[in-house]
Amino acid sequence: MSTAEGAQAARAIAIDLMGTLQAACDGDLERVRRILQAEAGDAVQLVRDYDPSLPEVWADPDQLIQVFLNIMGNAVQCLLEMPPNQAADRLPPRVLIRSRVLRRFTIGTRCHALLCQVEIEDNGPGISTELRETVFYPMVTGRSQGTGLGLPIAQAIMQQHGGLIECESQPGQTIFKVLVPFPPTNDGTAPGDSHAQP
Repeated sequence: MSTAEGAQAARAIAIDLMGTLQAACDGDLERVRRILQAEAGDAVQLVRDYDPSLPEVWADPDQLIQVFLNIMGNAVQCLLEMPPNQAADRLPPRVLIRSRVLRRFTIGTRCHALLCQVEIEDNGPGISTELRETVFYPMVTGRSQGTGLGLPIAQAIMQQHGGLIECESQPGQTIFKVLVPFPPTNDGTAPGDSHAQP
């Protein structure tokens, strides 16, 4: 087998393997939402706002479920631990799960033309500035029953997939943004990708 034939065979195998990692983001979100809604009952509303036009993302489905379970589970637990009628917006405890396409975003040195952005927003007490700066470090938690491992694990999973998790918080609104790449094309890049200029 020539070098060119070997390279072509390796590319074909890689493309076949990549196909097994494609996941339907909204399907994973909905699975996690149903699990947590059953756990929380009527105490917390889990509201969905999914973009029906999203294509499959580039991620291991089981690991993507773990990421969403860790983040959404934290939000639900935080709201369940909150005293009744203490939401800053005076609304019932709520987690909003939103998926959208994000255009032209750079993660590290890679500029992605398109990413899947999943926002998990709650109306709880918020995360303090001090805690927000270290929230992705192991053993850091703001919850009484937290272990401090869920968010670092979620961030590590997303980094392994070329993605990222960001956090914004203020009293009454905490938003975790999960950025997930779309599948690469036959040449190994995602549609419209380029490398960022230093």
